[in-house]
Amino acid sequence: MRNIVKNTICLSLLLLGSIDPASAVKVINGKKYFSYMVQTGETIEGLANAFKVTVAELEERNPSLKDGIKGGMIISVPVKEGMLDANLPEISIITYKVKPGDTLFSLAKNNNSTIEDIIQRNSEELGDGILRAGSTIKIAKNSGGLTGSEDKIREKKKQEKLQAELRQKAIQDSINSSKKNYWLEPWTIIDVKTPGSIDTLKNEMEWRKITRLKVIGAANLADAAVIGKRIFEFDHIKALDLHEAAGITKLSTKVFQECGSLKAISLPNTIDSLGINSFLGCGDNLEVLRIYSVKPPKCGEKSFNGINFDKCTLEVPQSALSAYQSAAFWKLFKKVTAIPTASSDK
Repeated sequence: MRNIVKNTICLSLLLLGSIDPASAVKVINGKKYFSYMVQTGETIEGLANAFKVTVAELEERNPSLKDGIKGGMIISVPVKEGMLDANLPEISIITYKVKPGDTLFSLAKNNNSTIEDIIQRNSEELGDGILRAGSTIKIAKNSGGLTGSEDKIREKKKQEKLQAELRQKAIQDSINSSKKNYWLEPWTIIDVKTPGSIDTLKNEMEWRKITRLKVIGAANLADAAVIGKRIFEFDHIKALDLHEAAGITKLSTKVFQECGSLKAISLPNTIDSLGINSFLGCGDNLEVLRIYSVKPPKCGEKSFNGINFDKCTLEVPQSALSAYQSAAFWKLFKKVTAIPTASSDK
């Protein structure tokens, strides 16, 4: 910003007919001021910030600013220490006759200027944005520091695009890694001997510590409802494995509603239907839905409310891939893959 301000001041002084920036500084009532030509689109707040002065200081010396600021106005700006520097780049205004093959880009690049600056200085000749061979224009050499040369802008956009691609790749790599790890890391296992008794097998403090839950045994619909309630209450369980729960034949309405922490869930081969809004409120976070049933469970349009079909991977038995890919509503999943074997899942 400091160099931009210095370049701006120097260029403004030259435009006003001064060769030496210091010679254009005036002393008024013991204070130093320099003249500045306001550019179209600039605001008094922006100028005050750029020149490290206050709006009040600008208005004090330039009362007309209180009525508004416009491009072309010449104002007096208080000189702050360090504003004027002998090491400023030499900026000169040249008169140039346009040659065949010249472009605004090539002229800006060759003169360390900008396309915007050239157009602004030649509003009559370039008002329509067309550069005509034989016409005479003015170019401020070495003024690219004011807004950045086209090369710098292009390089900045290139770097921003590269960084965005790297961030996206890192996110995707993280997602892919976490999907695989859902089924590898240690589980908290609850063995339900009596259907409907899961809530008696863990106290509240134990539930709060669970992040990966595997339920086996005779767990039924009531047990599934309790699990959904606990995930919602404590918002810690990221992976839920129900594929060895023998008594779960369907998912009840809203059973996993608002379970925002849930990233992966597996359902048993006994599952035959999904209720309305089974995953409402957690679907956009859900990344893996694994189903061991070879026959696509019955479901309706609202069974998958909230699921992001582009993000969530549906994993099914290898022999059932085509069945799910063509089944009503199940075919909405963009990524349908086979459940990895025990060896490939490690």
